[in-house]
Amino acid sequence: AHEAQPDAVGEHPKQQLEQERIATERKAETQRLAAARLEQQRLTEAKRVALEQQLEQERIATERQAETQRLAAARLEQQRLAEAKRVALEQQAKQERIATERKAAAQRLAAARLEQQRLAEAKRVALEQQAKQQLEQERIATERQAENQRLEQQRLAEAERVALEQQLLVASKRQNDLAQLQQLAEQQKLSIAAKIEDVKTQIRSALQKASTASLTGNQPKISLPAETRGGKRNSSSPVIAIPGMTGVRKLALGRLPLDNASDVSLDRLIAPATSSPDLEASNNNSSSSTANLFLLKGEFRQAAKEFTLAMATRPEDSLLFTGRAKSRLMGGDVKGAGDDLDRAIQLNPSDPGNFLARSQVKDLLGDKQMALLDLDRAIELNPKFEAALLKRGALRAELGDKESAVKDYGQVIAYNPANTEALYVRAVLKEESGYKAEAVADLSRIIQVLPRHAAAYYRRARLRDDQGDPKGAISDYDASLAINSSQSNVYNNRGLAKSALNDLQSAIRDFEKAVELSPTYSAAHNNLGAARYKAKDLTGAIASYSKAIELNPSYASAYANRGIALEAVGNIPSACRDWRKAATLGDADAFAWAGAQCSR
Repeated sequence: AHEAQPDAVGEHPKQQLEQERIATERKAETQRLAAARLEQQRLTEAKRVALEQQLEQERIATERQAETQRLAAARLEQQRLAEAKRVALEQQAKQERIATERKAAAQRLAAARLEQQRLAEAKRVALEQQAKQQLEQERIATERQAENQRLEQQRLAEAERVALEQQLLVASKRQNDLAQLQQLAEQQKLSIAAKIEDVKTQIRSALQKASTASLTGNQPKISLPAETRGGKRNSSSPVIAIPGMTGVRKLALGRLPLDNASDVSLDRLIAPATSSPDLEASNNNSSSSTANLFLLKGEFRQAAKEFTLAMATRPEDSLLFTGRAKSRLMGGDVKGAGDDLDRAIQLNPSDPGNFLARSQVKDLLGDKQMALLDLDRAIELNPKFEAALLKRGALRAELGDKESAVKDYGQVIAYNPANTEALYVRAVLKEESGYKAEAVADLSRIIQVLPRHAAAYYRRARLRDDQGDPKGAISDYDASLAINSSQSNVYNNRGLAKSALNDLQSAIRDFEKAVELSPTYSAAHNNLGAARYKAKDLTGAIASYSKAIELNPSYASAYANRGIALEAVGNIPSACRDWRKAATLGDADAFAWAGAQCSR
């Protein structure tokens, strides 16, 4: 029993150790559980934060999308308001235009009513006067004695006979007027071809004059009569070369070559009155018949009045408005003509001629874009309307749209290959656009159709000369002069071509003829001086250069050339003065010569 006691005592610490171990393990387990709970809480918190961030991002994206939609809606609303405002302005403008047209129509109707009232009043006064005269005659008849009653009856019978004769005379005059109108209209139809040819002849003459006028204003740089090397002249070489004279021959495209198309629209505007498309109907109304007669006689104001009288009974007749428009336009009332054409188009919107005529009025008033719109409508109504195509081509060229102008003239030529007017203007436009070979082809077609077209020969000659064919150019210049020998510019250019071939005496004769026809043609005087210098006629050369300078004191090339001739005769101071003058006018060669050879 004594020995077993230590075993019991030794067993108690083991239990205590086991309990401590268990407690330690429990504590460790508790710590692990606490750590696990903390980790779970941390993960839960991280997940919550991530979820909140995601929700915040979604909220921001939603707000941005909503803002974008709001801005888009605002822009759409602005666009809608702008469109509504534009539509409102258009409607307002349309209403104002309609109101203006209605006001103008009301004014015209009021004028017609006033005219009717005036005529009715005049008729009433005439009837009253006639009644008074009749009463007076009756009073005299009753007062006279019986023995004079027979004489009075004879007098009244005589008065009735005279009145009847007067009525017959008036009726006969009316018939004669109508017959004259029909005869004049027939004559207009028969002579239309001759008139067109006359107009074309006048246009060609004007073109030639315009060419001369534009040439005299040119300041071409002509090659000088001595060789230059490094800016220093070699006086031992007095021979002149003139290839640089091509500038003299350039004919700039101006208003005149294009305006022959514009004239056609005026002819079309005249047509309703002169050719009387509704002549039989017009004959049924004395006022319109009289209006046409006044129009043919050139009494435009009276014609307009008669057309107005006719409108009182035929207010819906578009031809009357077209006729009055022509009368007003020829009388100088361009705006009034436009108003009448507006009304004519309202009454008959399918007549392309009225749109063409109104385009001419718009052009005269300076509204070229509206003129183009009217021409587009005229061509839409009649795609083969040559006059409208010619006018639109001219207007497009004037506005700088040469490509479209060439297409318009091409359409005219496609419909009428013999239309020399379209061919000529297209040749001008092609030449200006650099298509010289095509321009020559058009000019050759003109010459085939119309062998006496002087301007076509002249322009083709210039192109041939520019292309290095002076002989071909001279041949065409000869043909042009054979048709019209009064063209000073053609003599001048032929002289240049002959100078290029060194045919000096013949060239001198051409230049002399040019200045004879146009004494103020400064370029021709200058060229005459150059040819005389080449022919060693220094005195004559100096005289020609001096004349060119007298006519054009700013002619740099004439000063430079005269300086060369003065140097050749030994007058160095005068030569230097001329070179310095030429240098101040922009002649670079003269500046170099003056600096190298003239002392200050």
